[in-house]
Amino acid sequence: MKVGELFAGIGGIGLGLEATGGFEVVWQVEKDDYATKVLEKNWSDVRRWDDVKTFPPETGDWDVDLITAGFPCQDISVAGKGEGLDGKKSGLFYEVIRIAGIIKPRWLLLENVSALLIRGIGEVLGEVASISGSDNTPHFKRMEYHCLPAAVFGAPHRRDRFFLLADTNDTGGGAPKCKANKDGSSVVKGREEQSQPESSRHRKNVADSNITGLQGQRRLEETSQICTQEAIRLFSSSVGQSQWGIEPDVGRMVNGVPRRVDRLKCLGNAVVPQVAQFMGEIILQRDQELFRKEE
Repeated sequence: MKVGELFAGIGGIGLGLEATGGFEVVWQVEKDDYATKVLEKNWSDVRRWDDVKTFPPETGDWDVDLITAGFPCQDISVAGKGEGLDGKKSGLFYEVIRIAGIIKPRWLLLENVSALLIRGIGEVLGEVASISGSDNTPHFKRMEYHCLPAAVFGAPHRRDRFFLLADTNDTGGGAPKCKANKDGSSVVKGREEQSQPESSRHRKNVADSNITGLQGQRRLEETSQICTQEAIRLFSSSVGQSQWGIEPDVGRMVNGVPRRVDRLKCLGNAVVPQVAQFMGEIILQRDQELFRKEE
């Protein structure tokens, strides 16, 4: 599948998707100078644009099967001022909707911090659903969202992240085929070696998308607790540790590391590739199921 990345950063989503063997990144949009240099190094032949507000240009073929967007989280994060999608930075989400409405990809993958579950999830779902298809019906026929911590995939830190997946396949299907473990966690068929949290557990805690303040914070913490328990169980096993390997060695408290601040900023903003790979495998599985139905 052809992939276009909005807010590409240093390419964490693209790297994870390409690791499945089923995706190819063909264009990237990124404004940060240092992050762009990283993209140029690792995707030397890919087209790039530096501003989502002026993308796509009138010339050129920008059609892709999948658009990804890890849009800015500063106004959504619990560490910010809480302006949500009304904020100047997180409000760039609406550029994603505009671009998706022009290009009309088969798939849309959004990523943000887990606080989006209490600061804008209803608006996000509504805007994605409002994208119109060629017959004036909603372009995306199905949406689902998950809160996935990197620790569930073997990382030695939690790093909860929100992912929304929308697609144009009106198949009536649900979540990926899973089997239940004795401890209540679930494993996607074909990926028994890596566990994922059961999405219904998260959804029941965020049914009211307009929750704010301390009540919303408590619910978000309850949701994250489920992820943490599973993360500790997985990472403490030899399987979890062997799959992750070694994290980049970028000292946080030392001097003399070239572009240390830029590197830390980019790593902090990046999507963990292993999580993006997992989402990519879900997309490929769905496409295979649809292909078999059409046959």
